[in-house]
Amino acid sequence: MLISSSAFLYALFFSGLILIAAGIARKYYSDLFTGENVMRIEATVTDIKDSIQTNGDIVCPYVEYQGENGPVKAHHYISVLRSSLNFVKGDTITILVDPRKPKIFRIADMDLYETDFTKKIPLVLILIGIGLSAAGILIAFM
Repeated sequence: MLISSSAFLYALFFSGLILIAAGIARKYYSDLFTGENVMRIEATVTDIKDSIQTNGDIVCPYVEYQGENGPVKAHHYISVLRSSLNFVKGDTITILVDPRKPKIFRIADMDLYETDFTKKIPLVLILIGIGLSAAGILIAFM
């Protein structure tokens, strides 16, 4: 069964918008842990849960730490490869927390984040998204 041309154009356009949104979200969460309000805190790993059905390869770490008003349970802001973690449940790790978003954290001193490649991901997603959306619009009016 062939896809109609209008369905293809909508798919192209909305795929672009989704990539643009993903790029903006990635940039937001990256910047959230580099501001001057960010605190380095010792936290205890309470769980490492499978994020999606990947046979345990992609996980989301959960921690508990002492906040200003008592214990805070938090989760990592993105899913990560289990093989990139150097800790297990029960370990104490150093995390980065923005007080405005105390229930999400980033693992301090982890090479996963600030490589030259990962710094470019938001821009790449946004540019590809703009290209796809523009292609959908241009093809629609040809």
